[in-house]
Amino acid sequence: MKRLMLVWVMMICLSIGFCIPASAADLDVAPGDVVFVDTAEALYPGFRVVYVSRYRSDALYVEMRLLGVSDGMLRILSLEAGADDPEGRGWDVRTGAPIPLTDEGAERAAEALRGFRLSPMRYHDDSFENEFLEEHHLMGEAAPLFTGEGETPVCLCSRGGLLLGLVADGEGKRSLRLSHWDGTAYGDVLASPMQPKLYLSTLHAAEDFLELYSGTAEFTLSLGVSGAWQLTSCSPFDGERYTVSTDGIVEDELSKFDITTGNDAYHYGLPSFGITMPDIDFAAVPPLEEALLRLDADGWACVKTEGAVMYDAPDGEVLAECFRRLPGRVLARDGVWTQLQIGSEPLGLKGWFRTADLAFGKETENVICDFPNYDFDALEGTALAEEICRQLDAEYWFFPLWLVGKTPAGDWLLLADDTLVCTASPEAIGETGPATHLWEDEELWEDEEE
Repeated sequence: MKRLMLVWVMMICLSIGFCIPASAADLDVAPGDVVFVDTAEALYPGFRVVYVSRYRSDALYVEMRLLGVSDGMLRILSLEAGADDPEGRGWDVRTGAPIPLTDEGAERAAEALRGFRLSPMRYHDDSFENEFLEEHHLMGEAAPLFTGEGETPVCLCSRGGLLLGLVADGEGKRSLRLSHWDGTAYGDVLASPMQPKLYLSTLHAAEDFLELYSGTAEFTLSLGVSGAWQLTSCSPFDGERYTVSTDGIVEDELSKFDITTGNDAYHYGLPSFGITMPDIDFAAVPPLEEALLRLDADGWACVKTEGAVMYDAPDGEVLAECFRRLPGRVLARDGVWTQLQIGSEPLGLKGWFRTADLAFGKETENVICDFPNYDFDALEGTALAEEICRQLDAEYWFFPLWLVGKTPAGDWLLLADDTLVCTASPEAIGETGPATHLWEDEELWEDEEE
């Protein structure tokens, strides 16, 4: 089960924290004042600068967004320049997925750009192309690949190679539409079922991540390594939140601090409601309690007996003595033996257990985790943490790291991000204590309430 939505929240916060905007006086500048508009339009003929901003990190930088019309499409460029590079020698220029237009729309967009007059901060950076289309009443002439009979785009955004937006039908119901640009053409259009209310956050939309709102909940979607767009979290407005994957559901409110104490908040199985595009019906995504009831846990098992032994083969060499609730996919059954896949196929471990030591399917919900507790902070910057991060290609803090067993040599057996299995010496982990559970820890709840 992949890392929690906490990953995205923390990454967004960090990225915001590292870019400190310039002062209001710096931002409110004339278009030709230190922002290289003329140079940008000379270097990219046929494009007009429609958005300008400045920000300061280690130096002063200028950001520009350019629009142009060619081959019946609204073309999009994003440009970043250092304030000390007015001639464009080292500018970072990225091309966005173009927005197809009708013939009439292309003519009107080109005319609008010819008469365009730039003013500072005229559009918002996260939705400038959408605002341009709205301002010039071009939304109905845009992205015909997204619309069927009686449908009209209500929001369109270009994010790298992704074109995304919302389309409304004659009754006002809305559907999410997605398509990827390969440099010459668009691929298949993914369309979610229509629902009464649906809103897209252009601020929290990227080529591989987006955020949506309905009348009662918010959702996040991510583009997986398989190329499928998948629902990754649901948060009804009553405060509950859960993370979703093809491996199960995680109760985020219980798990956001629970990265060292265990996996009680993890519920393994395949959700029986649609979680991949185009099958996601946002209006039908259930609340947490119902979502847990609708998990198909067949094919999953966990350790239910304290000190259950994992072998490399039936009656073979001992790999580890394991703690309760170590999860795995069932690979094989051989009489009184069961083989589990712990972690992922490339990074995990296959092991055999006595069937009597395991709970299967929905029975796993009745097993309380007893992974030992330890000081996660003490691992920061250590060789162990760096090696785990390297193998997971992940940032430290952004994954759960559990002590799931002890090897015959006395080393810890670790499961990181429900994906990687490795070992570590007791000295690398430091002191450990008995398993803890957040619902039993009043101090944690009090801290959270404060």
